[in-house]
Amino acid sequence: MLQLSGSFMKGMLGITGAHQEVRPLVAVLSLVTVLLTFYFGHVKKPWVKQYSIMLGLICGWILFALFGEAPAITFGKSWFSLPAVFDFGRPHFDSGAVTTGVFIGLLLTANMITSVRVMGNVTGVRQERVLSSLFISGINQLLAGVFSAVGAVPIAAAAGYVAQTGIKVLKPFLYGACFVSIIALLPPLVHIMSAVPAPVGYAVTFVVFTQLVGLALNDLEKSPDKEIAHTTAGISFLVGIGAMFLPAHATEHLPMVVATFLNNGLILGSVVGILTEQLLIWRKKRNRQENSIREQ
Repeated sequence: MLQLSGSFMKGMLGITGAHQEVRPLVAVLSLVTVLLTFYFGHVKKPWVKQYSIMLGLICGWILFALFGEAPAITFGKSWFSLPAVFDFGRPHFDSGAVTTGVFIGLLLTANMITSVRVMGNVTGVRQERVLSSLFISGINQLLAGVFSAVGAVPIAAAAGYVAQTGIKVLKPFLYGACFVSIIALLPPLVHIMSAVPAPVGYAVTFVVFTQLVGLALNDLEKSPDKEIAHTTAGISFLVGIGAMFLPAHATEHLPMVVATFLNNGLILGSVVGILTEQLLIWRKKRNRQENSIREQ
């Protein structure tokens, strides 16, 4: 989330590869889009709240189009297209990719557990299906690799979306997944969706992640041992954020495994957080055992 915050601010300020300076008009329009999305999410009418993200996206798109900041919609010649198998070439073994995959697998596992837990807090459903979720996620990644697509990854921001819209049932999610699958097969619809101005997407997602921050803080306060939770969060934040500011050339002389680990603040912070929490829990249990032995 901290890594994405920089992308959010750059996107909403109009800073891109072609424009390295803040664009005031884009910044103002992005701010209006954020405020409208927040407003729709707090309207008393249920249907407005449920579609607050979509309404914010549409209003933002219209605003950018009126001020000439929306890209033109282009259409191709094809009306239907199936995904190609190994469109980027046949797979081959790469030790660096294997190392990165191991770390990403650990990170995705941690994200999956967090996502299931946070979503349970939002929906009120406490049944955790981590193993089945990991199994389906693995199949999804394999299919994405075969069909040269971007694999969907577990992200706790989905809970922020649910909190913003107030929709806590499964059917809309299934309908949305089917709708996205149909769009992917129809290039004209893909071209229309890809014409959404990037700052609008960043602005709407900014609202979703704001909800996620609140959920994270609430979940942190519900921890049975706040001292361990606060210490773990503090250490992982400092280590992960600190790694983001390391110069790219600082790890060039290190082995690839170590360099890959240190260059990714998200992975480093997550692993350090997991190890820190387990160490503090172990130390607390050991102190309890020693105290009970002394009392006897």
